[in-house]
Amino acid sequence: MDMDMKPAPKPQQTFEPTPAASPVETATDPFKPDAPISNTTVMKPKRSGKGKKFGLFLLVIALIAATGYGVYYWQHQQVDKLAKQVQGLTAYVTELNTQIDTLNANAEKAKTAAVAATVAPTTDQQVITAVQDYCQAQVDPTTAKALVFVQPTATKKVLYSTDKKFTTVSAVCGTTAATKDPAKTYYAKLSDKTWIVMYAGTTADATATKLYNIPTTFN
Repeated sequence: MDMDMKPAPKPQQTFEPTPAASPVETATDPFKPDAPISNTTVMKPKRSGKGKKFGLFLLVIALIAATGYGVYYWQHQQVDKLAKQVQGLTAYVTELNTQIDTLNANAEKAKTAAVAATVAPTTDQQVITAVQDYCQAQVDPTTAKALVFVQPTATKKVLYSTDKKFTTVSAVCGTTAATKDPAKTYYAKLSDKTWIVMYAGTTADATATKLYNIPTTFN
């Protein structure tokens, strides 16, 4: 049996386009006046150029002020630091000067004591110097030259009274150091730490002894 086994074609469905809904017309009032059309254009406020400059000026002033204060504060700190250092150095210098003054004073005292110990004449030397000056104050009438003081070495140079206010010195006062003139006794008295020769003679003078109240005993 010769039959075609192909399936029967399906019937095609046809779709009719749905008509578009017409917009609903809004009922308008024929007697209502139309809305006025505004011609005003809304503009965004623009920032004024002067305002920008003034703000920038204030910012610069604030920066300058902040910088100036910072510099002033730093300088003030440095000045305080330097002032403290100067104060410390001044105190140190004052202390050093005090120590130097003390050292100088001690050195001067030591020097004075050393000079006094080595240079200060003894009482014997003071007496002999007074007698020597007394001798040399006289002159040789022939030559008009000062006499020469010579003290014998065999005798004790200086003798003192008991109260140490009078003294005697045996010496020769001649024209030359080799003079053969006899030795004389020089009587001296202590007056205000100075020895003064009162007179000289080969023997004691009773009148002078009584006048100056000179003791008769010397050791």
